[in-house]
Amino acid sequence: MLQEDSVRNLQYDSDIRVAQPTRIDPIIYTESTTITSPQSQPNDSRKPLPVSTVQFGDPRIPGAPSFLPSSGLDFLYGVPSIHIEQTYELHEYSGSSSENRYTVRGPTNETIFAASESSKPRDRLLFGALRPFSMHLIDKTHQEALSFRRKLAFGLLCCQPQSIEIWAPPGDLLGRVKETFSLFNAEFVIEDSHGNIIYQIEGPPKLLCFCQVQELHLKVLSPDFVSQQGSITRIWNTDISSFTQNVYFADMNLDVKFKALFLGAAVLMDYMFFQSKCSCC
Repeated sequence: MLQEDSVRNLQYDSDIRVAQPTRIDPIIYTESTTITSPQSQPNDSRKPLPVSTVQFGDPRIPGAPSFLPSSGLDFLYGVPSIHIEQTYELHEYSGSSSENRYTVRGPTNETIFAASESSKPRDRLLFGALRPFSMHLIDKTHQEALSFRRKLAFGLLCCQPQSIEIWAPPGDLLGRVKETFSLFNAEFVIEDSHGNIIYQIEGPPKLLCFCQVQELHLKVLSPDFVSQQGSITRIWNTDISSFTQNVYFADMNLDVKFKALFLGAAVLMDYMFFQSKCSCC
């Protein structure tokens, strides 16, 4: 019986026809031909986030998001505060002027962005903290998430109003932070890309222009000065034995574009109040 089954299977196998591949003759180019690789679409220029190596969200933060961000700005989603630490090299302690670098961290000390200034040595030497620069913020995918652009803030007796622009790739203007004229206190407005005022910032008394402050607390208010939307502070951090800029949001679910404007304002304050003795006049 087993022998008959084996014979039957053998006959069945012999009836199976295996498809043979069709023969295709190679193409021979007789004229000069340009071969190009497929080009990606402009909207697909950003590399995807490596899901296997980066997990977005922190279970220690109530309400922390669990999705994976599709852009660098999304790393700010659901974050109640951000903390900016300036990094130094040995030659910077000797007094030589160099480009500033910062690490932007979340509330649980996780790194969100690495920021680096790009400026000319001549401008750093001649204009100091008033120099023009561009600053690039790199996210966890090693791609640019934001960029800050600041023009030369130099005028009679250092009294030129100062401002900074906040951009998102590939070239979207998110808004500006601008100093406004005031007799007693340094005041600022945060504008959207259309020039509409969306926040007001109460700065320190202008008498601080003649002395370099160490700590500062600024309120970010609504356009009508009624409600507080956040704050920007500079305090001594005992954990790292250094000063840090801290940005707090009244609403942790605030639009990430507005959070980016807060971050740009904090960087501008650092250059104005903590890197120059003549800054807020």
